[in-house]
Amino acid sequence: ATTALLASGCSAATAVAYIAKNGNQHAGWLAICDYMDSYCSRGGISLACSYAAFVVFFLLAATTMKGPRQTTAASY
Repeated sequence: ATTALLASGCSAATAVAYIAKNGNQHAGWLAICDYMDSYCSRGGISLACSYAAFVVFFLLAATTMKGPRQTTAASY
């Protein structure tokens, strides 16, 4: 469930960044990256960090899905 929540957060942030960069003429939203360069560059960096965190979390979750190992007294 957490992986899906992280993925949906990353995709929502990507959609907002797309609107900020390109705008939406049908809704009357203008692109703001032409006026605020630092906003878009920081947004791109934060998107890259978000997707990197998602990949790291997914890999950690995938490696722990094997389940607990059963240990016996003979294995010590």
